[in-house]
Amino acid sequence: MNIHGQWQIDLVGDVLVRTFGGSFNQQGTEAIFAELQTKAPKDRPWAGLAHGAMWEMSTQDSLQSYNSMSDWVFANGCVCVAFILPSKLHLDVMRRQAGLTENHRYQSCVSLEQACTWLSQRGFAITPDQYPHLAFLNQLEQRQHQCA
Repeated sequence: MNIHGQWQIDLVGDVLVRTFGGSFNQQGTEAIFAELQTKAPKDRPWAGLAHGAMWEMSTQDSLQSYNSMSDWVFANGCVCVAFILPSKLHLDVMRRQAGLTENHRYQSCVSLEQACTWLSQRGFAITPDQYPHLAFLNQLEQRQHQCA
């Protein structure tokens, strides 16, 4: 089966920035998680910035596998994660299916600025100017508008 979903992952200081969009299937979720595992710092605490403003949705099985991914990141040095989601519906799905609200180390944000502020207040300095995936985010947005 083909991988569904698109993403980029880069480390900015001690913040692992993950930008993702489109619709994810289980294979896509497993692939993004494998890349996240290879890029996560191994020698120090780190935080996550998950920019999903162009995320369309995920299959039920990929959403349910999120709990094991969450367990891994927090067992491997992640202190907190700021999520940017496209709508309240997406947040509700993440809460219900992926257990997003069951962990106080998650914060749902409405903008990159809010996410950067929240992470910086927790000791993981990052600014919107340091966000490495602006061109990729713009490509995702253009594709989404073309399909609409």
